[in-house]
Amino acid sequence: MIQLLIHSARAAPIHSFIHSFIHSFIHSFIHSFIHSFIHSFIHSFIFIHSLTSHYKLRRWQQGDEASLVKYANNYDIWRNVRDGFPHPYTWENAHEWIKICEREETATVLAIEINGEAVGGVGIVPQKDIYRKNAEIGYWLGEPFWGRGIMTAAVVEMCAYAFAHFDIQRLYAGVFEYNIASMHVLKKAGFEQTSVLKKWLFKEGKFWDNHWFVKERTK
Repeated sequence: MIQLLIHSARAAPIHSFIHSFIHSFIHSFIHSFIHSFIHSFIHSFIFIHSLTSHYKLRRWQQGDEASLVKYANNYDIWRNVRDGFPHPYTWENAHEWIKICEREETATVLAIEINGEAVGGVGIVPQKDIYRKNAEIGYWLGEPFWGRGIMTAAVVEMCAYAFAHFDIQRLYAGVFEYNIASMHVLKKAGFEQTSVLKKWLFKEGKFWDNHWFVKERTK
């Protein structure tokens, strides 16, 4: 009995030490994890914000010709848009495009400006007759600026602009089956994929599926 009491007396401090050590370790781990998570979240938010906050949407204007040719003359852009988008993209194309845009009373297409350059565009095509409550949205961005969240932010801003300035109920977009990046842009901008139109598009001598996306006006 005496030996048992002595053994218990010796075990108590050890048990207390282990319990204290485990409690301290868990507390320190949780505190470190939470601190690291918050720091990482804030850093990521600041990083993403810095990538997207320096762009602005504005009307196309004279003087944009050089940057328009610089960024629009790109096969990887052309293959994802309609054939009406010139390729190669020349100075003559740029000059004519800006003249068309300047004639608009209420702009339907806007330039994406970064660091003083027009590096892309986003716009809508209001429909007519029984389709007049709809508008198609389209966009492109210079390749050096891909993957930064700029296009998504610009599409979100353009949607707000379109619903504010035009009497439309919805915006829609058709996307080539291989343009996964554009599908991600639309989904992040609040569009819903409603259908896939099989072999609906014809480009570069081939038929392609058309992935259809829609965004409704919110009440």
